[in-house]
Amino acid sequence: MISRRPRIRFAAIATIAIAGTVLLAGCADSPYAKDYAGTPPGSSVGDEFTDTPTAVWIGDGKTIALTTFGSSTCPNAPASVSVVDATNLKIELKQQGGEVCTADIAPHTYELPKPGGLDATNPVAIDLGNATTITLAPAS
Repeated sequence: MISRRPRIRFAAIATIAIAGTVLLAGCADSPYAKDYAGTPPGSSVGDEFTDTPTAVWIGDGKTIALTTFGSSTCPNAPASVSVVDATNLKIELKQQGGEVCTADIAPHTYELPKPGGLDATNPVAIDLGNATTITLAPAS
């Protein structure tokens, strides 16, 4: 008769390995440092909801707060960020969430660290794809 102890130990190790893999997959590289429902604190971004994202500098030009508008359960999040040149940035947005999304419109903000090579003292054109370009005013 085979002891139950090796089977239990194997099951425990397998469970830990699977849980670790799932947790690490959830920690995949993300271009944003922080995200939250709503608009950046203290900003007038989102006073009038639109479907056009907005961007403002926060933290003395060290962070870009990008606010997207859409389903509160499936917001459009930055998937990649690339500097074209000192005054042009490309941000790819991807819809988050599941297969079923609420039919509402709500702001969601993503804080992106200032990419190297970007000039915060001049206006920055942000290409969001789908023929959408927004302008990030110079940091004050």
